[in-house]
Amino acid sequence: MTHEIIIDGKVYPLRLTMAALGELEEYFSVTNIVAVAARLAKPSALDVVQVLLILLRAGGAVLDRETLAKSDLSPITAVKAIIALFAELTENAGERPGKSQEATPSKTAAQPISSNGDISP
Repeated sequence: MTHEIIIDGKVYPLRLTMAALGELEEYFSVTNIVAVAARLAKPSALDVVQVLLILLRAGGAVLDRETLAKSDLSPITAVKAIIALFAELTENAGERPGKSQEATPSKTAAQPISSNGDISP
């Protein structure tokens, strides 16, 4: 699952991969995706930053906490991007076993989310 986010005028891919899910479980000290989602229901500012860094890294971006903190990225934009990826995960969770996720297009287009939280056309 991939979405994009705009930080300081540059488009970055955010990816929710198996490795990223593993990092999130480790960060939150939980053992499953449901527990990760529960922790994200009421995230701290640090949680938002760390989750975003994990998703950016999974998308191939090389950003650190300091760079992200100094960027023009609003907290609302960051949270919207995280929610979009996890919403897609829950949409696809109901698929029957053996059905390829690649064969099923996402119901939501992967459009960049700008620094102010708007979805770009």
